[in-house]
Amino acid sequence: MEDYYYENTSKKEVILKLFLGIVIVACFILLIIFMMNKDNISIKKNIEFEAGEVLPKNISFYVKSKVKNEKDYTITVDNLTLGEKIPKAGKYNYKVEYKEKALKGTITVKDTTAPIVEVSDLTIGVGEDYNPDEFLSKCEDYSKPCTVVMKDEKDESLNTKAGEYKVELIITDAYNNKTTKTGKLIVKENYSKEEAAKKDTTFVATYPEVDDITEEDAFKMYNHAFVDDPHESREYEDIYEILESDLREYLPSDYENLNIVNQELIYMYNKHGYVVGFAVRVQLSNGKTLYLHKI
Repeated sequence: MEDYYYENTSKKEVILKLFLGIVIVACFILLIIFMMNKDNISIKKNIEFEAGEVLPKNISFYVKSKVKNEKDYTITVDNLTLGEKIPKAGKYNYKVEYKEKALKGTITVKDTTAPIVEVSDLTIGVGEDYNPDEFLSKCEDYSKPCTVVMKDEKDESLNTKAGEYKVELIITDAYNNKTTKTGKLIVKENYSKEEAAKKDTTFVATYPEVDDITEEDAFKMYNHAFVDDPHESREYEDIYEILESDLREYLPSDYENLNIVNQELIYMYNKHGYVVGFAVRVQLSNGKTLYLHKI
């Protein structure tokens, strides 16, 4: 009995020691893994957005691993600004830096949204040609240009007889997002669309596109509109001559001692695409940008 009891006790001790050894080794391995991964980070390799969405500033949006302190991270995105709307579709690279580590991912921006469109009535004379985009008074989209076509090609011949007609229009952006609108075509006897366009001096658009400009910012406004062609319009001679002169004479007195480091001519158009005025925008040596006004 004693021999049997001794032998049984020895086996238990061996098993217990073996178990404790395994636990110690496992704990040691886990400790090594923990130490190796303590500062490791993982990010989302591919992120998708819709054009026009705001690019998040929050680091945790890009990082899959737990974020303890956002101040330890830096994120940069090529050609985009955190916290602002994404202006157009495309692929953009981004980088997350954490301590001495840097990981890169890709942001894919799609445009699946149809243009926001407004149309106006179009008046022409009998026999005058017209284009479907002349109905367009507004097209907001992140993937311009907006292309306008007539749903029924036969509507092109509506100009042969005086009257009012409905024209179905299809407006498409660069990613083939579409919307439809109905325009009204007014065909009149003894009327000229071109002559009416020359009399319209209200500006509705600029080139380059400027959102914050008003008529008060114009360097020169005309009492008539003219075609956007320097070879056909003498008005261009005057404005080009001014641009070749020293523009500092047009600076407000508060800025007369500063230099002009860059200047830009802005064309102002009426809804028919005719020029009705010009604005001159300059950048000064102190970094300020302003519009010049003719003395």
